[in-house]
Amino acid sequence: MNHLFLGIDCGTQGTKALILDSQSGQVLGQGSAPHTLIQGEHGRREQDTGQWLQALTTATQQALAAAGVSGQQIRGIGVSGQQHGLVLLDEHGTVLRPAKLWCDTESTPENRQLLEWLGGEAGSLQRLG
Repeated sequence: MNHLFLGIDCGTQGTKALILDSQSGQVLGQGSAPHTLIQGEHGRREQDTGQWLQALTTATQQALAAAGVSGQQIRGIGVSGQQHGLVLLDEHGTVLRPAKLWCDTESTPENRQLLEWLGGEAGSLQRLG
């Protein structure tokens, strides 16, 4: 069976995985695992990147088990993810803090100040493209 593919979607609420038989077009197995949202004052929205890895493992294992196949039988992997986010790493590649998510609005006041300093939206586009 060299026509099996693993699809992975890491979203804000969780990670989903599925096994697709490319010959028949059938989804053979699915799995999912949730992510916890860390919320705070002033629009803080973050996630623990360790949860992303655990959710990936869990969802993939569920999908493989539901399909009755092993990872050795997967020909290719397709991955999609949530919108932009910020993961800070040290010089060794170790995550320093929870990831800032696309929906985090904690820096809105600073963004306004920066936009003003650049000359508003028009100035920003002219200077930065």
